[in-house]
Amino acid sequence: MSTRRHWRLDARPEGHDYEAALSLQEETLPELAEGQVRVAAQYLSMDAGVRVWMSAREDGYSPPIPLGATMQGQFIGRVEASRSDAFEEGDLVRGFGDWATHSTVDPALAGLTKLDADIDDVRQHFGVLGLNGMTALCGLAQNFIQLLLARIGVGVGEAGCTPPAHSLIADMVEPAKRASALAFYALGIPIGTLLGMLIGGLLADTVGWRNAFLIVGLPGIALAVIVFMLLKDPRRTGMVHASAAQQGTEQMPMGTALKAMFSSRAFVLLLVAGSAAAFLAYGKITWITIFFQRTHGLTPGETGFWFGVVNGGAGIAGTVLGGYLADRFGSTNRRHVLTAPAVGMVVTIPFALLAFWSDNWMLALVLLIVPTLCNSLYYGPTYSSVQGLVPLRARAIAAAVLLFFQNLVGLGLGPLFFGILSDLLQPAYGEDSVRYVLYGATFLGLVPAFFFWRCSLRLNEELDQKD
Repeated sequence: MSTRRHWRLDARPEGHDYEAALSLQEETLPELAEGQVRVAAQYLSMDAGVRVWMSAREDGYSPPIPLGATMQGQFIGRVEASRSDAFEEGDLVRGFGDWATHSTVDPALAGLTKLDADIDDVRQHFGVLGLNGMTALCGLAQNFIQLLLARIGVGVGEAGCTPPAHSLIADMVEPAKRASALAFYALGIPIGTLLGMLIGGLLADTVGWRNAFLIVGLPGIALAVIVFMLLKDPRRTGMVHASAAQQGTEQMPMGTALKAMFSSRAFVLLLVAGSAAAFLAYGKITWITIFFQRTHGLTPGETGFWFGVVNGGAGIAGTVLGGYLADRFGSTNRRHVLTAPAVGMVVTIPFALLAFWSDNWMLALVLLIVPTLCNSLYYGPTYSSVQGLVPLRARAIAAAVLLFFQNLVGLGLGPLFFGILSDLLQPAYGEDSVRYVLYGATFLGLVPAFFFWRCSLRLNEELDQKD
């Protein structure tokens, strides 16, 4: 056969009408180059990734397929001709290539894999079990499941750092300076955001998202070794602050620690406030980047650079300022430790609304400086208040509980909730659906503001009981 038929993407699908977006074309087959393989397709995969690539969405793990180009996706078929030593004519294979009767591929680039033909239905090789045999590393992920597992692994690894870190800082620093110390530790969030978005966005545009994951991830291994070798427990080196040392070193049982925590009304209010703040923060930061790409037409690299500068810079300033204000005004009246977060989240509302309403992306970025700064004020005050509201031996557990709910509600539900809401609004508002989601998220900032304020009313009473 000297020709092949292939599906060409002529338009972006309307709803679920994918057939209307495609047309069947015919063209001459190219000659096989050294190392190439020609596969006669038996099955083509119409999976979630393919449907995203057919759309104009830029938020997938691969860019959309250009209009007029041959449709791409996974296939299962038989090798019809081969100039590769690894494959012979007749081999049943799976790989990535054209939606066509025949695909001419480089085996390595196409991820060409020999398949077992002795199963009831070879289409099972498109399933979860068939695809998960590769690696779970983000940069090498071949599908959504693998990428999901990799991100779960990242979360598990990173989450174990903060609770003991908060406990150690609280042991080493006197209460009057604790908010600033914990805010300084929390600077890792905005600094990481700044560097991650700057570097990650530029790398994604230049070397691809897979290599970006590998480049930014590998230095963490070296950092882990450095921390392991240099960071020592202050309780074993005599660096524990006197107020902490006076309370002894015995281990508090988990049940006792949890009972002590949840018997504190202030802790419960702070838990709700922190979780609500995280829900909005993680949800908005995810969809604000999408907003700049969909609504303003920026590339991932441009979004990463400009939003990274604004979000990271303002986040750094807000985190430092929140710790300073908590220590400065909390020294005279401890309820004011949480005043700045409560007031700040109300102040952000008009600036955020104007930013999302503006049709000028540069103006929107400038306006977002104030919301980003004000929404970062809560880190130091929240974590320092938690450390003061619970017994010494419960500090690490308390930080873990707070972070568990923040990540469960914030990271777990925030982006998901706003994404679902955007999809529900898309039929009515199109690409502007994200804009309206962000309008709603802005007003929801009143929820954590209320709970921060309510918690502040109880801080003096409960902290006096701990003194």
